[in-house]
Amino acid sequence: MKLFARLTLISLLAALPATMALAQARREKQKTPEELAQEQKFRQTDKQFPFGAVWVLREMNGKPVPSDIDVTFILDKQGRGSGSAGCNTWSSPMVSVPGQKFAMGAIAMTKKACPAPIMAFERTYLQTLHSGPTWDIPTSDLIVKNAQTTLRFSRGL
Repeated sequence: MKLFARLTLISLLAALPATMALAQARREKQKTPEELAQEQKFRQTDKQFPFGAVWVLREMNGKPVPSDIDVTFILDKQGRGSGSAGCNTWSSPMVSVPGQKFAMGAIAMTKKACPAPIMAFERTYLQTLHSGPTWDIPTSDLIVKNAQTTLRFSRGL
């Protein structure tokens, strides 16, 4: 009887990978054509973020950044975003995640006071980065956007 039980267990274990593959195939069949197309599009379009590049903000919502505001953005391979937000410098744990999005942690920043319009600009900029925005580099510019704000950066030196 012990031999029969062992053979049964071995047979079940041998069949397990095939059973799991069949279950996965069934789940795939349950997806709509639109879902499958979206998954395929994601696999084809997900890009690698250019870590270590310095990006300079040129436009916010299609309007040029005022000349008295210097805004930069760097994301390193160690998962740290940093730069100038217009008045203060900032740093935060930050990563590029699948789907060409950013995930950002708590922001550490200097505490300089600047005129109210610059502080408002800085707040909008950092809120956009912190909101889990999407990013893309369709040409040579980096585009970062959420539902309310679009940021256009160019490569800095």
